[in-house]
Amino acid sequence: MSKLKRYLNLSPVCTNPDCHRRKKRLRVAFFSAALLLVRQLSIIYASFSFLLLGFSVLTLKSLFLVLILLLGGSFPLKAYQQAEVFVAGSDYRLVESASLDTVFELTQLQQVSDIELFYWYGCASCQQIEQALAEYLDKNPHLVFRRTPLVARINWRPQAYIQPILTQLGETGVTQDQIYQQCVQDCNKLGDFESIKAWLANRAGLSELPLLNEAAIWQAEKSFRKRAAFYSVTHAPTILVRESFATDANMAGSATRLIKIIDYLIEKTDNP
Repeated sequence: MSKLKRYLNLSPVCTNPDCHRRKKRLRVAFFSAALLLVRQLSIIYASFSFLLLGFSVLTLKSLFLVLILLLGGSFPLKAYQQAEVFVAGSDYRLVESASLDTVFELTQLQQVSDIELFYWYGCASCQQIEQALAEYLDKNPHLVFRRTPLVARINWRPQAYIQPILTQLGETGVTQDQIYQQCVQDCNKLGDFESIKAWLANRAGLSELPLLNEAAIWQAEKSFRKRAAFYSVTHAPTILVRESFATDANMAGSATRLIKIIDYLIEKTDNP
């Protein structure tokens, strides 16, 4: 203790200048070391406090989630998890119906579906959306799904025959993916009614298709065009949700985000 006092000039010992300079350097070194020690202790204390705070936050989150589960769903966990917000006009639009004849409008009243896909077999994005929708519908089997061929151009018209043809044929073993792959690669092989019948017969392992009700096929294609006009659908893929909202690949940006928008709109119509 006596040495420390002497170093800090609390107890005079020496009188020569060199001794005082040495003492001064020692005092500076002592106080610098003390300051460094205080700084290090402050950092340790702050780190320890941060860890305690982080643990408390995590604990609160865990308790909050457990509370939600114990309440049996009285608070929607989905709302807690969903951070993305979808905006009308940019992510989806309200459906504006064009005026049509009374017979067609009455027909629509009997055909409301939860999700309606307007598609074209030459559209690779439509195929991706259908695959994503298949997974979504597997998880939501209560939803009613409808497919409507879109005739946005005159050369899309023959591919709109395929759906009513398949409806008449029943089970053929021909998958939607096979039709998409063919049309995306070369839609000329599905470019007219006779070519379509020959291609389907070949895929189904038949020499030729059975007799078809061609008048019903022409009528179905006509109704597809009217339905698209009724809901102002002009490009594929477009999704109609309960005939109240519409969204598409351009608005969504990806198949994954499109499914999220569809799910949001389904919930929106459930809880207006």
